[in-house]
Amino acid sequence: MTAVVAMVCAMSSLSGTSVIADAGPVDAAGIHAAAEKAWATHPDVVAGMAALRAAQAAGREATPPPGATSEVGTTALRGAIVSAAQWYWNYGTPYVWSSGWTPCNRYGADCECLNRLAYWDGGWGQLTYTLQGQANTGRYTGSPRQGDLVFWDYDGDGRFGPYDHTGVYTGNGYVLHASTYWGQVAWTTVAVVSAEARGTYYVNIIG
Repeated sequence: MTAVVAMVCAMSSLSGTSVIADAGPVDAAGIHAAAEKAWATHPDVVAGMAALRAAQAAGREATPPPGATSEVGTTALRGAIVSAAQWYWNYGTPYVWSSGWTPCNRYGADCECLNRLAYWDGGWGQLTYTLQGQANTGRYTGSPRQGDLVFWDYDGDGRFGPYDHTGVYTGNGYVLHASTYWGQVAWTTVAVVSAEARGTYYVNIIG
C-alpha cells in the first residue's frame, strides 16, 4: 500500500474498517491516526504551530506563512472567506469533533465545521455539514483559487468518497484546516498533507 494517510477528522465517515481497492479490510481509524502524527510532526508544521502559539500566548495576531494568501485577481468574496478562516486560526479555536451540526463555533470546530464557519462568516451562505455533501455542492477543479475547498482521501475510497479531511484553500499552495493532532486550526501547505494521502481534490463552490 502507498503512503499512509494523514488526518483524523471526519470520524463520522469511519465504521471501524474499510476496503482499499482489492487489498482487503483495513483499520481505517488506525491508519488515519498514525498518518496524522506523521504529517503533523513535519518540521515545517511544528515550526508554524510554535509561532502561532507564541503569538497567541502574547495576545497578538500571528503572521501567516509567507505567501499563504497571495493570489492575483482574487474576488472580494473569496478574500473574505479566507479572512474568516484565518480569524479562527488566530483565535486558536480548538478542535472538537462533532457528530452533527454542533458544536460548530469559535469554541470548537472540526474540519467540516471550519469550512462552514468560513463560508458563513465570509458572506457566501450556509454549507452542508458532511465532507461529501460539501464536495457535492461545487465542481472539481484543477486550478484552485482562494476560498476553494480541499478534500483528501486517505484510505483509498477514491474521488467519490467518503472523504477523510478537508480545509479552506488560501492560495499559493496553502490551506487552513482543523487539526486533531494539534487540537486547533492549523495553516500548512497542501503538499505536506497530500504526501500522506491517496488523493487530493479541489472543489470550487463559489463559481
